[in-house]
Order: sequence, then structure tokens, then C-alpha cells
Amino acid sequence: MKSYLRFLSRNKLYTAIEVVGLSIALAFVILLSSYIIDSISYDKDIDDKDGIYVCHFINKASSFNVLGNSFEKCPEVEDYCQFTELHLHLSADGNAFEDDVLAVSSNFFEFLPYKLIHGKAADVLANNHFAAVSESFADRMFPGDRSIGKQVVCCMEDSNVTLTISGVFEDVEKTQILNADIVINQNFYDYQKDALFPCGNLLHISDNANLTELAERIYNGCDAFLFTEKLAPKLTFTKLSELDVNIGDPSPFENLYDRALQKTFTLFCVILLVFAILNYIFLTLAFSRFRIKEFSIQMLLGTDKVRTSIKIIAESLMLTSLAFGLGIILAMALESSASELLRCRIDIFSNTAEVVWAIMIIVFTSLLSGIVPALSSTLVDPINAVKGETRRSDKVFFAKAFIGIQGGICIIIISIAIAMFFQTRKMIDAPLGYDTERVLTLQGCDGLDIENHLGNLPCVKSIGKIGRSPVQLSSGATQARIGNDMIKLNRLDCSVSALEVLGIEIVEQFNSEINVWDKFITESGYQNILKSYEVQGVDPENIKSVCSGVVKDFRFGNITTVMDGINCITIMPADWIPLYVIKCNVDEHQAIAEISNRLNEVFIANFEISSMTDQLQETFIKEKNSIVMISTFAILCVLLTIMAIVAISSYYSQMKTHDTAINKVFGASQKKVFWSMVWSFTTPILIATIVAIPVAYLYIDKWQQSYPVRIENAYWIYIASLSLVLIIVLASITLQALRLMRTNPAEALKKE
Repeated sequence: MKSYLRFLSRNKLYTAIEVVGLSIALAFVILLSSYIIDSISYDKDIDDKDGIYVCHFINKASSFNVLGNSFEKCPEVEDYCQFTELHLHLSADGNAFEDDVLAVSSNFFEFLPYKLIHGKAADVLANNHFAAVSESFADRMFPGDRSIGKQVVCCMEDSNVTLTISGVFEDVEKTQILNADIVINQNFYDYQKDALFPCGNLLHISDNANLTELAERIYNGCDAFLFTEKLAPKLTFTKLSELDVNIGDPSPFENLYDRALQKTFTLFCVILLVFAILNYIFLTLAFSRFRIKEFSIQMLLGTDKVRTSIKIIAESLMLTSLAFGLGIILAMALESSASELLRCRIDIFSNTAEVVWAIMIIVFTSLLSGIVPALSSTLVDPINAVKGETRRSDKVFFAKAFIGIQGGICIIIISIAIAMFFQTRKMIDAPLGYDTERVLTLQGCDGLDIENHLGNLPCVKSIGKIGRSPVQLSSGATQARIGNDMIKLNRLDCSVSALEVLGIEIVEQFNSEINVWDKFITESGYQNILKSYEVQGVDPENIKSVCSGVVKDFRFGNITTVMDGINCITIMPADWIPLYVIKCNVDEHQAIAEISNRLNEVFIANFEISSMTDQLQETFIKEKNSIVMISTFAILCVLLTIMAIVAISSYYSQMKTHDTAINKVFGASQKKVFWSMVWSFTTPILIATIVAIPVAYLYIDKWQQSYPVRIENAYWIYIASLSLVLIIVLASITLQALRLMRTNPAEALKKE
């Protein structure tokens, strides 16, 4: 080991590259392992997540409780369970408090195998006025006393509801469903037996069921108004194991993971680890010329090959352990950033499984990094090695081949990052039919004269009111009869002044004035209605009974949002609309600061103000996170490639010093020496490009298929990526190439 430490101290560049490269890769592997282990530890008591389906609306994880009647009519539905989260004012044992309560169907603990400490799953919520509480809640509210039979009072607006504790469940640290200390029957309050409210619907479905047909049958079989009038969104099914944050509105589920991002993160962590390990292997092979005589002499003196191999692997273990320690420090520094990027909380080494996994990573990396150098060092002929007749060129050849592979992967990742950036920008900048730039929304100021408070600010151009920001979908939906058909109208409720603020242009107006309750449909909707009238033989003038005019096309959500029905604008009384919309004369963030200051001056609290531009960008958070992730990994891959090139070029220049001296004696110019080294490292990159560019092109082309507007999958993306990688390679080897070019033949040959 002393000789190895001496070797490391003499070859500081090699040591730094090995340790830094492995540390970076292992830091991300540590974050990845924590992320994956954490994700699979959620609701670990539910071991049949693939057998549980979530029946939900498109773009939401929830649907409605009234669907229970439809579930019971379908033989494919073997069982179902409902739950929703409520925030209530409560009191227990004389103490008043506020807390989240989970309102569930009576079979909740039968359907989901959460552990009950007291009570039976079938009985604990059998009565509408029964409640189950967590073990920690029971200990906190009723210390030293049994909680069974105690009462919790729900303080409602018009009356109080008393619940009797009938069960205690074991605390669940990581859960996506049971995020409350109190679980009650969803019929705890009499009016809720027939009420319509959003909830999570979990189902056991028979294996031979056609999910698409079943979803349609459940929708059509529901007799609630929203379903009979086709105003509710369409239903679909997702396995509980596949539910993730990209579903849209995740409530009532919590702590959902981004599965697609997880796969991408896993892929890039594996690539980084492979880069670091192969860097270690090839650099160790290249630099083994400095130790090959040491190992050969030991073998000639009687040390067998197995002991020599174990020694090399042990050296690898030592270096890997050092890198792992530095990786832990780096991972801790990146913990919060990674949590924000992956949209979940990462807590390194928060459980025993992560520690076990960490030990396995160290052992695996050490074995993988040490076996190849061990075989290379022990399979040489010791006598030839001592004589200095071992072949060095092969080691440089394989190292340069790996640099070519690294360069090819860098080209692929950089190309994808460039395409993602410009594709996302194109979608953000795509026209929506209304203004988002310098437009703010303000809520939390109901009943206040905001026009008077803000109208005289220099930064404010105009003020209107809307029911909901169109970036965050529609204000609601209604139906209209078109001849013999009923169509769905997605409404943007607003005041007349809001049309000016949003820049929505009225194309045609059937009445002389705009009045409250007037409806204006979009141009495309207008044309569809006229076509429907023509087919049915209805007088086109009947459209005036449906709407008061036509506006330019606009859409809810972003450019990728798909909604059925026709979009329309409903002019509402300003007093009925909760949200202010403000057009600014200045930069949005400057206007937000000035408006916030004015509202604070007049003692208006709890208001929320944001720009529509920020709201729009927030709808592309998945794409933006993907860009950040792939850009980060592209930078890290490039960094590892630079380190490998610097180390190999340093070794190459030392190995070629003798040959270069002889070539210069025979007339080789400095220019020829320089370009000879440049081409020896750029050629592998150019060869790898033949494979890398088609792979990147096909991936980008497939990735773009899901978007309605796309950038051109143009050649300049790949030229830019290749150019960037070549510039990096040239910058990495220039110093060594110049050193080799300036070799003094007399001095070099004298040393030999």
C-alpha cells in the first residue's frame, strides 16, 4: 500500500482526476439511491399496488364520490374505496385545534392494509360517527389513557358533530394516501350522504376488464347532473403504482413522484458512473507502465497472481472509499437542489436500506474498477515487463477509443439539451389567443375597491375581473343546444374591462351593446356550430340564441392542453367574480412590487399576486426540470471527458517524447507534431459522431411527437453539439500538444 500511496503522490494529476471523477459520479448515485429507496418506501404496507386502479378525471387524480353508484352497477368492479382530505376545526379532551382529516368510505381499512393497533378493519368506521386516530395523535391528546371511546368534536358552520374514537392505526411515516392523524367516515355529516365532492376513487377490477369501455360505462351510468349533462371531464384509469405528479392536480394524493423524471435521472446517473469507472480503468491501465515493473518483480520473487490481484483491488477499494466520502459531502450539498429538481424531498441516509446500498455501491465500484487493471497487470510476462518490453500502445488505443465513446455520448446529450431548450421556448411563446405579457392576477381582495386603490398607480394601465386565470384552465362549463345536439361550452367568466386587459378581440357582435350574461364563442366554435346547423337544416340565425357574438380563438391552459367542447367568454357581474386581472405599463416584477407596497399601505392582507407569464412557465415545469437535469448531466459528462482527455494526453505526450525527438531529428516540423497529436484525439470523436448524431436525431424526433407545435429537427443542432465537443477536446489537449511540439530532441534523447 505504501508503494501505491507513493505512486499517487507522484502522479497528482492522475490522482485528482480519479478521485474527482468518482466523487462526482458517486454523489449522484447516492442521490439516486436515496431517491429510489425513498420512493418505493411510500405506503410499503400496500403490497398490491399493481392490482389497485385509480378512477380519475383527465388532468386530475380525483373524480367524484357519486361515481360509487356506477361502480356498483359494473360487475368488473370487484370492490372500491373512496377518500378525500378535509381541513376542519376540531376539539378533543377540551383542547381546540385545526387539523387535516381524511374522510373515507367505511371499508377504508379493509381495502388498504394499514395496520390497526386497536379495532377491527371491518368495524372501525362502520358507524358514521366513528373515527380512527393515529398512534401519535392518541398519545398526544390522551396521554397515559386509552383513547378508545374518547370523543373528537368537529366544529361545523351550523352545528357540531361528535365522533367517537373506535380505532387506533399505526403511524405511517411515508404515505401518499393516509396523510392525516384522524380518519372518519365520509358520511359523518348528514348532508354529505347525498353531497357531491371530489375524492380519490380506488378500485379492484377484474383482470379481463376493458378499461376504456369500463370508464365510458361508469361515466354514462352516473345520474349526477354533471355527468348526465356531459359537463364532467372524461374518466380514465391508472394503476396506483403508476400514479405520478404529472397527472395534473394530484389531490387528494400527496408525495407523488415524477416517474419519467426518475427514469431520466437514473439513466444519467448510470452514464456518469460508467464514465467514472471506465475513466478509472483506462487511466489505471495507461499509467500502469509506472508500476508494472513493481508487480513483475514481486511475482518473480514469489508473490502469486491472486495476491497481486487482491492487492490491486484493495487499492481500488481505498480510492473508491475516499471518493465515496467526498461524494457524500457533495451529495449533501446538492440535496436541496436535487429535491427541488425532482419535486420531492431527498433525505440522504434516512434509513438502514440506504446504508446497506451504500456499502454495496462501494464494493461493486471497487471490484469493477479493480478487476480489469488487476488482470492487465498480472497477465503480462514478468520477465518482459522487467526488461521494459511490454506493449504500451494498446493501452493508449483503448483509452482513446473510450474517449471517442465519451465524446459520442456528450454529443447526444448536448443535442438533446439544445433541442429541449428551444422546443420548450417555442411552446411557452406559442400564441394562446390572449395577452400574458405584463398581465397580473390578484386574488384575496374580495369586497374591496381595488380599482380605486390601484387605478392611480403609474404602473397600472387597466384593471378587470375574471373567474379564473385562463392559463389555469376554465372558470367552469355549461351546455348549449345546437339543433338536436348538446355541446359543452368551456367558460372564461370575466367583466367587460377584462377583455381589454387580456387583449381578446371581438370579431362579430350581434347586439349593439355588451351586457351582463352575454356569451361570446370563439371563431372555430362558431364555424363548427354553423356546419352543425347546415347538416341538421337549422336556420343559421338561431346561433344568436346561443351567443351574443364571436371572439378570436383562444385556449385554456398552455399550447399542449387538450379540452373537449367549445371555448367561450361569459360576461359576468363584476361583484360575482373573485379574481382581478391587471395590465401593466412596466416590467411585471416591478409592477408586482409596486402593487404589493400599495396594498400593504392600505392594510390589505393575505392577497396573492402573480404574473400570467410565470403561471404559463409553471405549466411547463416538467420540461424545464428536464432541461436543467439534462444540461447538468451534459456539463458533468463533458467535465469527466475533459479530465480523461487531459490525463490520457499527458500520458501520451510522455510516451511519445522519445519518438517525437527522433522524428524531429529526421526533419519533422513542429506543426506536423502538433497536428499529429490533435488528430490522434479528435479522430475517435469524429468516428463516434457517425453513430451519435443518428441516435440523437431519432430520439429528438420521437420525443417531439407528443407536442402539437415543434421546432425543426434541424442539422444546426448537431453541428453545434459536434463543434462544442471538438472545441472542448482541442482545449483539453492543446497544452500537451504544445509541450510535445516544443520537445528538444537532444534533451529528450539524453534522458533516454
